[in-house]
Amino acid sequence: MFTRVGGVPLSVEILYFTTSTPSPTLVAWDVVQQSPETGSLTVQRHLVSEEFPNLGASPSPTGTPAVGTVPSEPTPTPTP
Repeated sequence: MFTRVGGVPLSVEILYFTTSTPSPTLVAWDVVQQSPETGSLTVQRHLVSEEFPNLGASPSPTGTPAVGTVPSEPTPTPTP
């Protein structure tokens, strides 16, 4: 026996993303649990396309930099 009967199971979630750039997308996740009583493992695979079939693509980022970001090229400053 790993712990007392009715103990809290150990669990972990593993995330799977596309390798696309510039922004990878979550495609699936696994939930792995270990029983505290027997030590047995269960794995459940969740696919984003099945769990959230109506989920649309996220909007594309705009050209406006976020607060605290630095532009890639400095803006020239006119001299008097």
